[in-house]
Amino acid sequence: MLSTDFYANNHPWRDVNTGAKAFYCFLCFTLSFIWPGLPVLGALILLSLGILSRSRHFKLKRVLKSWSGVLAFLSVGSLGVAVGYGLSEEAMLLSAAFGKGYIGIYSSGLSLGLKLVFRSMACFTALYTYINITPMKHTMDLFKKLKVPGVFLEILEISYRFIFIFIAEAGVIYQSQKMRLGYCSKRTSIRSLGIMVGALFVRVFDKTDKMHTSIVLRLGEDH
Repeated sequence: MLSTDFYANNHPWRDVNTGAKAFYCFLCFTLSFIWPGLPVLGALILLSLGILSRSRHFKLKRVLKSWSGVLAFLSVGSLGVAVGYGLSEEAMLLSAAFGKGYIGIYSSGLSLGLKLVFRSMACFTALYTYINITPMKHTMDLFKKLKVPGVFLEILEISYRFIFIFIAEAGVIYQSQKMRLGYCSKRTSIRSLGIMVGALFVRVFDKTDKMHTSIVLRLGEDH
């Protein structure tokens, strides 16, 4: 079971109307673009965290750890917006001479970078909250009520199923490599990771082929 499945199935709001939870997610997206002010975006982030904290399994440290990759990506992106090069340092908060001009952080760029980070985090936390309070089955039922094409739902279900297959296969290969000291140094770790990626492709492809064969045998070529 994925960690998101565990938290979704144990959250006290798991049985709340799925459409209402999806509407909340959509509303956060809309407000993030209509009112991009930092107070509004900060309030949306705190509201989503408040909903997550309703679960007895909620741990802020775990949430922040799971967000670390997203926060790092957004931080690098905001620096790209804030940092610039110019012939004058008047509009820069921090600057350093570089060639015939100056490289530094513009106040307007920093403000824009912060808005981008907060807007992205407001949208991300809303989606993260929806995933962690709504079991996958409820989402699929909502799609069916919305008359989403059956082919799309089948593809979604198969893709979701293969997440578990991928994680299980990766876990087996990792444990096998670890028992053979495949991660005892940086050099062997990189080598083992490369081998794992190659082996995963072959094994997952084999699992996919077997699943396709079983579906054809049960439902026929038309499916």
